[in-house]
Amino acid sequence: MDVPFASSGAMNRMHYSIVRKVEEAPSTGAADQLLQEEARAMQHELSQPGLSQRRSKECLIMIMYCAMATTFGSLDHRVTDSALPHAVTLAESGGTIQNKRIGYLFFAQMMPVAHELQLMLVNTLRKDLESPDVPHICIALDSLCESPNELVIPAVQSRLHDLLSHSSVNVRRRALLAYKSLSQAEPTLLTQISTKLYKRMGDEDTSVATAAILTSLALVKADESLKARVADEFNALWRNLQPHSHDSSLRHFLLVLLFALSSVGLAIQNLNSLIKIIRTTAKPSRGKNLEQQLSSLTPSFSPVRSVRGLLTSSDVNDQYTFLSCLECLSPALWAGTTPDIPPVLEAWEVERVMQLLYSKDPLMRRKTLGILNQVDHNIVVNYYQQILQTVADSGHGSADAVILLLEIVEVQTASDGEAYAREVKELFRILEGPPLSPKQGVSEEAVQIILTRIMSGDDAYRINCATALRTAIAEAEVHAGPTLIVLVSALAVEYAESVSVSPVHIMRGLGSLLKNCSAAVQDACLLAMLRLSALCEDIPNDIVEHVSVTKDQGGRYVKRVRASLIFVLPDFLAALQEHEARQLQSTTHSQSSRVPTPVSSPPKSESRKLSPKLRYKAYELPPSTPPKRSHLATPRHSPNMTIERSPLRRPGLIDTLSNTVSPGELALAAGSDQLEISTSSLQVLDDISSRMDLIAFDTPTAPDEYQLNMGSEDLDFEATWDSLSDTSGARGWCSILMEGVLRILQQSLEGYRLQVIAVDYPPFLGELKILITNGSTSHALVRLKESEEDSCLWRMRCADAGLRTRLKRLFADEEGA
Repeated sequence: MDVPFASSGAMNRMHYSIVRKVEEAPSTGAADQLLQEEARAMQHELSQPGLSQRRSKECLIMIMYCAMATTFGSLDHRVTDSALPHAVTLAESGGTIQNKRIGYLFFAQMMPVAHELQLMLVNTLRKDLESPDVPHICIALDSLCESPNELVIPAVQSRLHDLLSHSSVNVRRRALLAYKSLSQAEPTLLTQISTKLYKRMGDEDTSVATAAILTSLALVKADESLKARVADEFNALWRNLQPHSHDSSLRHFLLVLLFALSSVGLAIQNLNSLIKIIRTTAKPSRGKNLEQQLSSLTPSFSPVRSVRGLLTSSDVNDQYTFLSCLECLSPALWAGTTPDIPPVLEAWEVERVMQLLYSKDPLMRRKTLGILNQVDHNIVVNYYQQILQTVADSGHGSADAVILLLEIVEVQTASDGEAYAREVKELFRILEGPPLSPKQGVSEEAVQIILTRIMSGDDAYRINCATALRTAIAEAEVHAGPTLIVLVSALAVEYAESVSVSPVHIMRGLGSLLKNCSAAVQDACLLAMLRLSALCEDIPNDIVEHVSVTKDQGGRYVKRVRASLIFVLPDFLAALQEHEARQLQSTTHSQSSRVPTPVSSPPKSESRKLSPKLRYKAYELPPSTPPKRSHLATPRHSPNMTIERSPLRRPGLIDTLSNTVSPGELALAAGSDQLEISTSSLQVLDDISSRMDLIAFDTPTAPDEYQLNMGSEDLDFEATWDSLSDTSGARGWCSILMEGVLRILQQSLEGYRLQVIAVDYPPFLGELKILITNGSTSHALVRLKESEEDSCLWRMRCADAGLRTRLKRLFADEEGA
């Protein structure tokens, strides 16, 4: 997201920052983890006392964003449950319409229908519905439309009936839609307002009339005995609108009415006027909605005669519209499949339809196949056999031919996932017949088409299809080519725990095929076997042997894939955590450290890039003063501040890769009584001086890492942080960097002592940790996390109420700066 904050439309900088981090996350899992952490942070902030309505609204918006942006799974229900009381408060006593809208929206999006807090919303809804202000009424009606609940019906039913006659168009329309929504919980509601519904169909505002028509369809669904009465009302309304059929402002309303007529039935005497209005309405949009209006006409009239001109059009959209009309009509009306109705299309027109089987547009081909399959199933079967025979005679199938065959299989099997898998297996048995050879390639187009088709089906379709395809690998007598092997490998990873096929059988089948596959197929098989191994308590020896043979006999590419089937899940988890720790450490250094941390001496070539040559003579080591404390303080800070560890680097007396402290600065600081060096530090300094030659080398050797002796004052930051309750904490946003915050604390907290733990030291990697003490038991803990926008997020816990208030005031001043 290369958009600055001012132009982003973000609610605040925190919102802007989390959106940027999610969009720039290296993986979907990393993005979900960021969202989960942000939602928990919002939960913590909502638990703080004295939260303003503005901040409460912002927290609710952030939680909704996190819930909607999460890809896998959902937010912890404890996060949403803890936020629901705040949503109730916001909807009840929100000072503005926007605040109330956010409260209602949070209920609609995040609260289950049967949640116990639904009762808390009843009084709020009733109060808003009885309000004289139209915006309050509309917000409450919108809430009823989005989250209907039978518990609220007795409290709002009488008021809803009155709102059907409200003077505001927006209120009348929403009241009708609220009835339609609530009828899902109590269908008898609509029968009680049937008279009002018929009256509202003739409302002077078409939006209200449209809502009345849609609600009347719900009435027919609730009570079939009223279908004839509703149909009469629709037909009467249709006749009244015929003189105004050329009015462009009525076009949308006419289409809605046609849709309603197709559901309840159209009087035969209105057919002629119907065709005229369809032609007039469809002309500007090139026939886009014809298929909706033609599906309910009587068999005595064939509507194909009115649209056959679209077939000969050179516009692909017209041809697509013609096929859509044929698709929604019974073949008996136009194909001559019954002796009562002769065929409508002539021979040359039928030939034109058959030519659409070879269209470059896959949607056109699929529609044509579906229409021909409705007319006569044997037409599609013969077409399939013709293409398949051509491919078998040529010895290899082109990508276009494979795509055509898969499209035919998709049309023939419709919604039967098991039949689709069976036909796919048979197809690739012919296209990739035995024996399996490493020279055989994978049909990438076929893999994409098949996986897309499987994923577009419902749950039952996907499970049946995946089970049938995975069985093909588990059964030894079924031949599997490279394309089918890659398909099964992908489905094994996606549906590892959803199908009934034993993972051991699938692993054994994949393992037996490894040695005869190409390197790319072997890679897919090994990844699938690794996933399936997580479901097995023991891995049979024959599977391990297959992998070992592949590793020994495979090329360099396969040998780089570690045969980790003998690993158990804890080992795999440990490897992942180690990798994440390395990534986090490198990211922390790049974002918050201006100078890289010297862990070991870099190579000669890297040293010349990182550090300029030292052209001066080495200074003598400054004389040391007797140590007074066992802490090292830099002369740039005040005497009351002790830096235990550098906030941007790991602790060390001299940073060999930076120019932060030059020898001259060190010499000048030696005479200052503010510099206090412990005996252990002097020993380390002696060790460094014995190894360092500033003239002979471009970069001195980095000193070994060591720990400062903090004595009894050394506190466990994480344990101290956890020991303080959440009520003693606070958090916020500063518009300056971490160094600036640290400088402000140093200058403002006279009499207090600051201990700093670096960002790359535990606990809380990636955050700067500050412990503030005054020699007594009172202390405060601060965590700073830097962002990319020259700002940082602060979190604080403090047992001393006075110090906590003082720190919050300091941070608040910097936040508003």
